Amino acid sequence: MLGTVRVRVQGARVIDLHGDRYLDLAIVVEGAGEAAGVRVPAALLPGHPEPGQRLELELLMGQVQAVRSVTD
Repeated sequence: MLGTVRVRVQGARVIDLHGDRYLDLAIVVEGAGEAAGVRVPAALLPGHPEPGQRLELELLMGQVQAVRSVTD
C-alpha cells in the first residue's frame, strides 16, 4: 500500500476545493508508459510543475504523501 513511482508531467491544472488548493496532474508513469491523472495538494509540490518535468510521487493507499523533483 506504500510505494514510490516516477512520472513525467504532461499538464497541470490548479483547482480549489472548499478553500484548499490542489493541482490535477496529467502524468505518464515512467517504465510503464501508461497515462494517468492524479490530484496533489499544492503544498506538497515544489513549485508549479511544467510539461516534461519528472517527479517522484510517494503514495500511501493511492494518495500522494510526498513529491520530489527528479533530475537524473
